[in-house]
This record gives sequence, structure tokens and C-alpha cells, in this order.
Amino acid sequence: DIKKGYADAAAEMTNALYKSQAENLPGNKIDIINTNSWTRKEMVFLTKDQSNAGDKVVDESGKILKSQRLANGELALLGVVVAPFSATRVTVIPGKVVPSGSVVISGNKISNNLIECEIDPVKGDIIALTDKRTGKNLIDHSKGKAANQYLFFEGKDVSKVQTNMPVTIKIKENGPLVSALEITCDAPGCNKLVREVWLAEDTDFVIMINVVDKKRVAMPAKIGDGYASQNLNKESVNFGFPFAVSGGTMKLDLPLGQMIPEKDQMPSACKNWFTTGRWADVSNSTEGVTWVTLDAPLVEVGEISANLVGSQNNPDIWRKKVEPTQTLYSWAMNNHWGTNYRQHQEGPVVFRYILRPHGTFDPAETSRFATGFSQPLVLRAAVKDPYVCPFTFDSKTITVIAFKPADDGDGFVVTLYNPAISTDSFTLTPKNGSKIWKCDTGENKSGEIGATAELPGQGVMMVRF
Repeated sequence: DIKKGYADAAAEMTNALYKSQAENLPGNKIDIINTNSWTRKEMVFLTKDQSNAGDKVVDESGKILKSQRLANGELALLGVVVAPFSATRVTVIPGKVVPSGSVVISGNKISNNLIECEIDPVKGDIIALTDKRTGKNLIDHSKGKAANQYLFFEGKDVSKVQTNMPVTIKIKENGPLVSALEITCDAPGCNKLVREVWLAEDTDFVIMINVVDKKRVAMPAKIGDGYASQNLNKESVNFGFPFAVSGGTMKLDLPLGQMIPEKDQMPSACKNWFTTGRWADVSNSTEGVTWVTLDAPLVEVGEISANLVGSQNNPDIWRKKVEPTQTLYSWAMNNHWGTNYRQHQEGPVVFRYILRPHGTFDPAETSRFATGFSQPLVLRAAVKDPYVCPFTFDSKTITVIAFKPADDGDGFVVTLYNPAISTDSFTLTPKNGSKIWKCDTGENKSGEIGATAELPGQGVMMVRF
């Protein structure tokens, strides 16, 4: 209840913030808000209530946007462009549209004008993700491997890993702007496993939504048995992602940085499992694939090596080396440690992943791409007095990762981060003509800077105005 209370309180604060805004405009006008420092152009989904006036949507110039009504009542809207720290307004009007697009489902394949994804008709795993621009499949399907593959085992014996039973594949959405396949099956450790694969028009990525309806498999520890019983009845849920990029190197997203497993680790660092922020990437000098995770931050690299149950104080049993690899495993669920809450918990849990083929690896672009999924465009009823950002910002690579009123009430504080390896410049222009100062984490001024300044690769800077 205490932990649930944190989320409940956050929801109450968020709802109160929305209600405190200016008066909503009459009619069916929706503001689409970009809270990031770069331009966003992507598909958005209006709720059934937001789009109950009809299937037609026009932008501020009166242009009719492409739209598609989904089976759940939502209205998918294509081609929305929103400038940094700004909003664009659309209006839902009565009428129907005949959507046109390139998203097609053919048997166990889903494709658009840029990529094609093929699902194994028996196991439901992704056996091919083909970039139509190069014709290359970026999934390693050798030796029974596949992407988004469900892997479950009890105890610590990895040789006993189990996968799911045969699947049923059906069409959930059937284009032409957005399509989805739903893959349902029985699976060990689950009451049911449901995996969805989504693809939209003009997008070079697929979205996977995995719903693990967990069941209580193992018997609970016996009361009074103490620590010995805590090491019994352990279980682990994983999703495998093997990639095929010739000579590719794996990189993992870190807070304010990135790392190559083994190469960038201290000698005593853990190699059995890793934490990643938003993404992992496998690429060579010309091409690669980015993997984004929204709900599961633990990964294993090269092999399922997270099988050390209980507390481990013997250094000899820990993994010593990570060989170069293009395979990672999302360690989605486990109960390997002793806890102060129930060791076995059941019910549906959602894990979302994104796969995106790309050309030359660009850390700044990859960071923005992944961040967009955890900080989506915000949709709300249009208000009479829309928000106006007090500054403009421009940079090829540098991003704003925090923007807030100063603690002392005098102006604003902006935190900047350069995800690229090399130095880049940014231009920040306060609309009131204020001077700009560097500041420390206590928001104390430490020197005036010009509107245009430089930030080293993977560097962080706080400024206030």
C-alpha cells in the first residue's frame, strides 16, 4: 500500500495540475504538446472521448490529416508536427475519411514502405526484421534463436530454459496507416502470454507489447525456514533479442553516457547482468539496429547469465568476461533475491520494446528516439491561454533534459546534455532578453555566458536566466 501510494499521489498531483490550467475552449479542439527540445513528427492516438465528434481531423491551417479509427475506439492521427516546447492544435470534425497508406499484413508478415517484420507461425517470435532500404534482415535466426522470444526457467539451471507452446496469430488492426498482429499462446510460468507487434505508416520501427499473465508456479518458502528456504523456488522470465549486424558492436545506454560491455567496465564490475537506461544498440560503421525498453531495465549480454540465486559472497562464481556479442536478453521478471514482500506474485504485467534498423549510429539521434517513447507527446483539450515557453533553443545534438522555475523564484534553470561524442554548440535565447549564467546544482550563478555556447561530448551544463 505504501509503494502504491507513491503512484497514486503522483496521479493526483498530475490531475490537479491539469485542472488548474486555463479554461478549456468549446468544441472539439485538442492541443498536442511537445515537452522536448527537438521537433517531433509522429503518429498520435486520440482517445475515444477526444475524437467522438467524427473521424476527420484538421490542423490549424484547415488541412485534413490522415487518420484511422482503431478497434478500441481510438483515432490514430498521422503527420502531426510539433515544435520544441510548443503545442499544435487540431480540431475533430464530423465525417469519415478513407485512409491511404502502405501498412500491410500478409499472413505472418507486417510491412510498410520502410521495413518488414516476419513472425514465426509456430512460436510467435520475430524471425526477420528487414530494412527495405538495404534489403538486410537484422535478426539472427540461427540455431532456433529469434527476437522477442519468451524464455522461462526455474531454479538456476539455465539448461532447463523453456519457451512457449504453439501460438495463434490474428489481426488486431489492419491498416493502412497502422496495423497490429496479436500472438497468443500458453507458456510456462503464465496463465497466458500475449504478444502484439505494431507498425505504422512512414515509421522505420516496430513496437512490441508483451503481456505476461503471470501465475504462481513455485510453492512459497516455508515460514520459519529462514534464509535456506528463501533460496528455493526461484524463477526467471526473459525475452531474447539476437541481432545480425556484420562486425557490429553492442552499446548500452547509461545515465548521461553509454558503454560497451567488458571494454568500458572496471575489473570488479558485474557482468552477469547489466542495467540500461532506455536503449541498447548493435551497429558497425554503416548500419545497425536499436533496441528500446520501456518497462524492463535489466539485461543480460551474450548468454542467460543471471542465474545466481540468493546472496553471493563467493567471487569465483561470478562471470569473469563478456565476449563480443550481438545478443541481449531482457531480464523481465525474477525473484532471485530475498525480499521483504511476497516472493511469488501473479497477474498481468506489460513489457514494451521497440526495434529500429538504422544507418550510421548517431548517439544523439538514438537518445532522442528512445526518449520520445518514455516522454510521449501530451494530448489534452485545448485551453484558452496556451502555454508559451519563455525561451527558444536550438542545437543539432544537445538536448534539454530538465527545465524548471528557479528554487528562489527568480527566473528559470535549464539542464543541458550532449549525448554525442564530440563537442557541439547550442543557442538558448530568453524571450525577455535576460542574461544567461552557468550555475551549479544548487542553482548558484557561476559566470555569465552568451546565447550561443559549446558543450563537450557527453557533457552536462546547468544554466539559469
